[in-house]
Amino acid sequence: MSRYPVWVLVLAACSGSPGELGQGDFEYYCAGLGDPYCDCEDHPDFCSGSSPAIEQILYSRVPSALAVGATFQVRFDAPDADHEVVSASPDMLSDGLDLQALMAGEVGIMGLSQGWVIDFLHLNLVIPTGVRVDRVDRSDSRVTSLQMDPGETAWLRAMPVSGSQILYGHLPCTWSTSSATAIGLQVDGGDNVVALTALATGPATATVSVTLGALTVPVTVTVTDASDLAAWQGGAP
Repeated sequence: MSRYPVWVLVLAACSGSPGELGQGDFEYYCAGLGDPYCDCEDHPDFCSGSSPAIEQILYSRVPSALAVGATFQVRFDAPDADHEVVSASPDMLSDGLDLQALMAGEVGIMGLSQGWVIDFLHLNLVIPTGVRVDRVDRSDSRVTSLQMDPGETAWLRAMPVSGSQILYGHLPCTWSTSSATAIGLQVDGGDNVVALTALATGPATATVSVTLGALTVPVTVTVTDASDLAAWQGGAP
């Protein structure tokens, strides 16, 4: 008996990433708040309109590149399938509900039905070389420093990258500030998105750092003079 029975399927709509044998779809789900894949879902105010990233999330498509060290979930959807997904190479990608990328390279995942492999999909696992920080409440502009007015709030998003390529999967994420009296942080545990609030009323500088997996990057935040802001708002020269 063949391990790969041929079934002819007619799919009404695309949900997930089609398997390479055409027997079903592999659907991607986040395993934690540190996965940039689910930022639109966790923070819907940051995402609007139509874009490849939003389409990817809407249809649960598997990302093109996943960060080594990250965890994520993949489910298999096919008629009469038991939705079990296993790694073809456990030394590169661990098995379980939460899959973890362990080594860089291309690795296969297999969709099972009654213990038989009926489809598979290759994943691209990539080692992060840096962390990109964007200000997401202002058109996703990349920042290494930030100027804020007293009382202002800014939202930052951290993403693992390899060169210019964004990588996906949940990596442990922590945010910190060098001066809690100048810059306050509001963040859910492990989230790669943080809200900064300028608490200082006069000129101040603080360093906000984000650690994503094994990588840490700083963002220098400067708070302007409150008297300058009041003068500008009052129309003073």
